[in-house]
Amino acid sequence: MVGLVSIVVFGLVLLCCIAILWTRDLHIHLTGDAACKKSHNLHRGVVPRVGGIALYLAGLVGLALLSSTLSDHSARVLWSMWAAMSVVFGVGLVEDLTRAVSPRFRLGTTFFGALLFSMANGGFGLTAIGVAGMDWLLQFQLPQILFFAFTVAGGAHAFNLVDGQHGQCSGVAASCYAGLALTAHLEGQGHIAQFAGLMAAANLAFLIVNYPLGRIFLGDSGAYLNGGVLGVMTALLVEHSPNVSPWFAIVLVAYPIWETVFSMIRRRRSGQPYCEADTFHLHHLLFLSDGQRKDFLRYSSAPRLWLINLVPVTVAIIYHQNQSILMISAACFVCSYQLIYQRALARHQIRQPGRQDPTANPAPQVGH
Repeated sequence: MVGLVSIVVFGLVLLCCIAILWTRDLHIHLTGDAACKKSHNLHRGVVPRVGGIALYLAGLVGLALLSSTLSDHSARVLWSMWAAMSVVFGVGLVEDLTRAVSPRFRLGTTFFGALLFSMANGGFGLTAIGVAGMDWLLQFQLPQILFFAFTVAGGAHAFNLVDGQHGQCSGVAASCYAGLALTAHLEGQGHIAQFAGLMAAANLAFLIVNYPLGRIFLGDSGAYLNGGVLGVMTALLVEHSPNVSPWFAIVLVAYPIWETVFSMIRRRRSGQPYCEADTFHLHHLLFLSDGQRKDFLRYSSAPRLWLINLVPVTVAIIYHQNQSILMISAACFVCSYQLIYQRALARHQIRQPGRQDPTANPAPQVGH
C-alpha cells in the first residue's frame, strides 16, 4: 500500500509541475520570479516560483490515502501536523505571489503553526536535548512547548535559506526525509516512516523537474513546508522513541542548520541585518566556479551540496541511539564545513565585508 501511495505522490508532483509549466502564460505575471540584480537570483528569464503547490497537493493526497492504513491516533497526529503546517504553506505562498511578506513574519507564522500543533496534541513539546542546563529547564511544560516551536520555526527557515541553487533544497529535503523514514522504521514508528517516505518521494519528483535547468522553483511555500513538516516529524520520533538521541535531529539536518547559524554569525560580524540576503552562502561560492564552465559540470554545485548533506544524514541513521558519537559528529561537520567554506573563499580571493573593513570587496553577483 505504501509503495503504491509513494508512486501516486511521485506522479502527482510531476503532473502538477507540468501543469504549472504548460499554463505559465496564464499566471506568470503573478507567479514569475524574474532574474534581476538581487543577490540571491541565480537564474535567467522569468520562472514560476510556485512549485510548492505541487508538493503540498501531493502531500495532502498522500496523507489522505495513507490514513486508511493508520491507527486513529496516528492519523489524527499527522492530520493535525498537516493542518498546522498548512498555515505556514499559505503564508509562504502569499510571499511567492506578492513578494510582500517579511522574513520575520514568515518565521513568526511558522512558530505559530508549531504552537497550533502542540496545542492540538495536549501541549506536545521537547523534553530533552542532551545538554544539562537545557534538560533541567525542559522539565517544565511551557519551555518544552516554546522550544519545540522554536526548533520547528528555525528548521523551516533553514530550508528556505538553502533553497539557493537548482535542486538544492529538494535534494537536501529528500535525503533528510529518507533518513528520517529509515530511522523511524528501525524504531517501530511506522506512521512517521511512511509519511516521511512519501515526502521524500515528492521531493525527488520535484527534483526531476527543477534540476538542472531550474524551470520551476519550490518558492518559499515549498521550502517552509519542507522544513516545517520535517521538523515536526523529527520531534515526534525523538519524543516517542526512548532509544533515539535528541542529537539525532541535530545531525540529521546539520547542513541547513549550520548554514543558517553561520550566516547569522557572518552577518553579525559584517554589520548586516540577519534577514538581508547576500551572496556569501556556500552555494554561491561554489556557483562562482561552476558557472564559468561550458559543459554539464556547470550544474555540479547542487550535487556537491547533496553529498555534503548526505554525510551527516548517514551518520544520524547509523548512530541514532549513540549520543556521544552524534555530538562528536556534529562538531566534526561544523569544522569540515568551515574548511570547505574558507577554501571556497580563498579560491576566488573573496573577502567578506566587515565592520572594520568598509572597503572590502562587494558581494559577487552570480548567475546572470
